[in-house]
Amino acid sequence: MNSNKNIKILKDVEIPYQLFVENINDLIALTNDNFEYEYVNKEVTKKLMGWSQTDVIGKQIFEFIHPEDLEHTHNLIKTQFQKGEGGGIVRYLHKEGHWEWLEVRAKIFKDAEKNLKILFISRIITNRIEYEKQLEKSEEKYRLITENANDLICKFNTKLEFTYINEETHKNLLGYKKEDVLGEPMWKFIHPKDLQKIYNIIKYGWKKGYASAEYRLKRKDGTYVWLETRGVVFRNRENNLLGVCISRDISKRKEFEELIQEENRRLRKLGMMRDNFINRVSHELKTPMTSIYGSIQLMEKIFKTKLSEKDLEMITIAKNGCQRLKNLIMKVLDVSKIEASKLLLNKENLNFKLIVKNCVEELKYLIDKKHIKITIYSRDNITIFADKLRIEQVIINLLSNALKNTPQHGVISINLNKNEKSVQFCIKDNGIGLEKEEMEDLFTKFGKIERTNYEETIDMEGSGLGLFISKEIIENHKGKIWAESEGRNKGASFFFIVPVK
Repeated sequence: MNSNKNIKILKDVEIPYQLFVENINDLIALTNDNFEYEYVNKEVTKKLMGWSQTDVIGKQIFEFIHPEDLEHTHNLIKTQFQKGEGGGIVRYLHKEGHWEWLEVRAKIFKDAEKNLKILFISRIITNRIEYEKQLEKSEEKYRLITENANDLICKFNTKLEFTYINEETHKNLLGYKKEDVLGEPMWKFIHPKDLQKIYNIIKYGWKKGYASAEYRLKRKDGTYVWLETRGVVFRNRENNLLGVCISRDISKRKEFEELIQEENRRLRKLGMMRDNFINRVSHELKTPMTSIYGSIQLMEKIFKTKLSEKDLEMITIAKNGCQRLKNLIMKVLDVSKIEASKLLLNKENLNFKLIVKNCVEELKYLIDKKHIKITIYSRDNITIFADKLRIEQVIINLLSNALKNTPQHGVISINLNKNEKSVQFCIKDNGIGLEKEEMEDLFTKFGKIERTNYEETIDMEGSGLGLFISKEIIENHKGKIWAESEGRNKGASFFFIVPVK
């Protein structure tokens, strides 16, 4: 009675295991000590390898092993008998005639009757093997490319120890062989002054996955070479974190950069000498010019009633010449300040229309002389936040340019507008206008437009500095200045805008 009960218990235990074995995705087989099949999980074997149980039971496993793998298989079996277990990779015949790669694990044990048995658990890995073969071909191809590249290529681990270099290129450029570098930390080769910079870049690179740097690397002979390096971080098939760097020699470029920097230093020094000279000469000219102008004014006042009309005309010419020279000196000083970034602004809220009216009044003598009609269009409450003297300088310059280029009895209109963000000034004349190519250099230093064959009422004199200075003043106000014209004899419009605040 107890015997029957034990048999029932064994069957109850065996059934779940049998269900598991028959439905698992791995191939499971049992052989005797002569390697003859005694059991295979029939459904899986049929599905994966095409063989039924009757096809394989009683046959040796060697009948299904690829001939080229037989010796390898016998060696594995020897190892298994010594250790009691083992495994390997072999090619196994599919019923349809092709070969499948199997990854096999084997376990040797004795059954209840003390008979030696071998349990095989196998998994098809054909796709993996094919992928690895393709990967090897790809790696070989890229190895050839890497070894023959002109750039330095290296790999390193998380300890920053070199694990690979393309030896030929390293030998040619740096003098190192593999044994000089592999296993060594990169810090050993970096210039001491670049160490902290490279440490910070590598720290960033491990975090972000990429980095680039320019630094000095020591050659085997002790000299240094400048390198430009780009690196990326990746994980290999073993899931180890590695870095790859590609570097090129930029020593010549660095030499050129140093020459350029040296030349820039020399030019800055010359520029300072020039600015000092201009400032000194300009101030030296201002003093006698003020004296000459004052003397002419005094002479005119004292002898006005005693001089002839021709004499008075000569005095006026002298006064105008002094004024032009004085204006030129002031412009040269302004240019010097602009180039030295010393053009300081004292901004305040100003009545824009009143500023423009005062500028028009200042040039009234020229307006009346040419009988030009000027109209100002503006709301009374427009406020501009600007430096009073400098914004007047811009308006007078634009107005005097319009007067110079407008013939007798011409018309000039000035429009003032304001929105939430900016204040706009526009002056439009009906003068000789501008060609497209003339506008390209309009706001450059000494960008004076040379014109000939125009009537005497068109004033061609000028230094070529006024619009350049105006542009710099407006841009220092964070604004913009520009010109528009439809062409010759169609007039021109000059605009500038400055922010409300």
